[in-house]
Amino acid sequence: MAGDIWVISDTHFNHSNILTFSDKVGNPVRAFSSVEEMNEIMIDRWNSVVKPGDKVYHLGDVLFGDKEAFSRLWPRLNGR
Repeated sequence: MAGDIWVISDTHFNHSNILTFSDKVGNPVRAFSSVEEMNEIMIDRWNSVVKPGDKVYHLGDVLFGDKEAFSRLWPRLNGR
């Protein structure tokens, strides 16, 4: 049985400055206390819906940082 297909973009893992962004009325776009909290909650939410056999198309702005940061984070996400 084939898995589900997901399409996502702009996760911005490890992007600390995104925590300072606000919408047009001044509410935080991402209301997390730290980039670590943001990453962990996004991983938990991703894995709550994406199963290991699912196919994920990530369209861009995956992660801010170096290859080492990517190699630590990406394997924790379900899907392929």
